[in-house]
Formats: sequence, C-alpha cells, structure tokens
Amino acid sequence: MKKNLNKEELLRIEEYLDSKKLVQVDLRGEVLDHIAAGIENNLEKGKPFEAAFILEKQKWSEELRGYSSIWIGLIWNGPKIMMKTCEKHIKKMYFNVLWKSAVGVIFLLLITNIFNMKNHQDVFIRLLDGFYFVVAGILLLSLFQITKTKNESTYRYLYKKNALAMVFSLILFSPSVMPSNYVLKAISSGEMYWYTFFGYFMMVFMGIEFFSLYRKHVNAVKLLRIN
Repeated sequence: MKKNLNKEELLRIEEYLDSKKLVQVDLRGEVLDHIAAGIENNLEKGKPFEAAFILEKQKWSEELRGYSSIWIGLIWNGPKIMMKTCEKHIKKMYFNVLWKSAVGVIFLLLITNIFNMKNHQDVFIRLLDGFYFVVAGILLLSLFQITKTKNESTYRYLYKKNALAMVFSLILFSPSVMPSNYVLKAISSGEMYWYTFFGYFMMVFMGIEFFSLYRKHVNAVKLLRIN
C-alpha cells in the first residue's frame, strides 16, 4: 500500500529546500515532488521517515549545493540545479539573439539593394535608435513590476541581475548618444557597414529577450496560483 506523506513531513522537505535557498517557483515544486516520491518509495520498503529523508538529501546534495556559473557571473552563487537552469535560459537567449540579428542584417541587405537605399542608411539608424529607447523604457517598467512580486523564479533571478545593465547599455550605445559622425563614417566606409548593423540588431534583440524573461516569470507565477 502506497504511503503518502503527512503535512508535517512535507513541511520538513519545505524547510530543507529553504535551507538550500531553492525558492524559485518554476523549480521548487518539481524538486519537492521528486523528494517526496523518493521518501514514499522508501517508506513502502519499510524504512522510517528519518532514514528515508536522509537518503533523499544525500541523493539531492549535488544538485542543491552552492554553484557559480561563468555564464551568469562568478560572483553570483545559488543551488546548482537553479544556476544550471539559468545557464540554459542564457544560452538560449544568446542563440536567439544571434540568429535573429543575422536574419535582420540579411533582410536589411535585401531591402537596401532591391530598393536602392544604400545612401539612406541613416533612416535605418534612426529607426533602430527609436527601438533602443522603446525597449529600454519597457525594460525599466518591467523591472519595476517584477521587483514588486514576492514570488521568485529563475526568470526573475536573471532579469533582476541583468535588466538595469541592459537598459544602460541600450541608452549608452544608441546611435543618438554615440557620436553620430563615428556611426555614419563606419557605415559609409562600407567595410564596417554590416558589422555595425549586426551590433545594433544584437542590442535590440537582447533587450527583447530580456523582456521575454519578465513574461515567462509572470506566466510561472500564474501557473503556481492556478495549481
């Protein structure tokens, strides 16, 4: 007969996860369920709760130990399972930024050649400049909203660590803030034209990817409330 854990025993698991600082809602529930299932399996084999709990803690010790990642910043530390999940988010973001920027540059190349707009690159610069400030504004508003939420998630963790730096980067490297002569010379030389726009696209898409972290955090919290 399957033995289910009572409230006190589940609370012991909650306290254990608290001690390991695993508070992210998109991971905590899943880990808690795995630990509870492991304990219940051992209870069925005749082991007492304490012995079964110790076995599960040993099993999860590696995943819940402190860990730092070069992808996130070596100064930041957290449970390994959480930091590894954040690594996956970051790598996916970089991949999305690279391919979207490449597509953006190819599209721009086609447009400028088909419609003979090579002498009007400044128009594209102004458009991108507008996007820079729009994205920066959205990120700031989202940062204000996400700091008000009490629930933690891997998405919130990454957003709070990086959003403000992303906003400053968008503003500092926007065409209107950078010396306009430098930008126009870089483009008119032809040699740096696509490199320059590739960099611009990367900044815009990186900002958009960070906003997607905010959206995913909101969805994770909604899912928690539904369940």
